[in-house]
Amino acid sequence: MWLKRRFPSDGFGTASVFETFSDHCIALGIPLEMLMVEARSRDGSGVTIWIRLPASERAAYWEFGEAPETALPERAILLIGHNGEFEKLFDDAEGDDQLVQSRGDRHVPRRQFDHRQTGNDAAIYTAARTAVLTGEDDDPGAAVWRQITGAVEELRRER
Repeated sequence: MWLKRRFPSDGFGTASVFETFSDHCIALGIPLEMLMVEARSRDGSGVTIWIRLPASERAAYWEFGEAPETALPERAILLIGHNGEFEKLFDDAEGDDQLVQSRGDRHVPRRQFDHRQTGNDAAIYTAARTAVLTGEDDDPGAAVWRQITGAVEELRRER
């Protein structure tokens, strides 16, 4: 089941949804069917967060509207989920770094950190990426993300 919700261009409100989905995904053992992706409007007017999850988990995301898979954008940024599942659904948009990174570059975050992606959000994101890559038996990728998680924790301690 796909759900979507539009957010303003400043991304206000996305952090709490990201945290909720990340915790939910980890609690369920990071199932293949759970994905969170972001599609940015070309005119800069906002972002749409799309989530895929089992229908039995729908109630946790009451503020999202249902959407058919046929309505998915052609390009998106993987925020949480398995790379393989993401790649089955979205174009890689090679050469368009603002929309999505190349499929072949699995050890680099698909989303560039900006001023909104700091503190708790960064810690949650890095932990989720580590868990996903561990679940995919990608030990080198998970090792890199464990190092990134450690660096984020160190930066948070210095605040």
